[in-house]
Amino acid sequence: NEMEGLRTVADQGRKNQIRLTLKFEHETQRRDHAGLMLVERNDEVAALHERVNLQVEVGRRGEIELRNREDEIRAFAAEIRKHELSVEANASLASGVPGLNAEIERLRKELIVERRRV
Repeated sequence: NEMEGLRTVADQGRKNQIRLTLKFEHETQRRDHAGLMLVERNDEVAALHERVNLQVEVGRRGEIELRNREDEIRAFAAEIRKHELSVEANASLASGVPGLNAEIERLRKELIVERRRV
């Protein structure tokens, strides 16, 4: 009877050992799965971080290029203004040309008159 009791205790111990082994394997699989998920998430975060860094760099380069273009625009605007002033000055000089043409014609006539006298 004592032997039967010991067998029962041994059987229960083996069943308990099997149950604990299965539970351990299950928990190990859960841990491994969680670890794999963490590695995948870490890879995703690293990829996102790299994309953010790239976008920041592109934005920085774009701002530099924009400032360069704005400087060029200001330089071109100054050059245009300089040419506009030149055109205005030439236009005001040209407005006196008809009067000068009349003066040239009058001087030619005087020259002809003076040549005839000589």
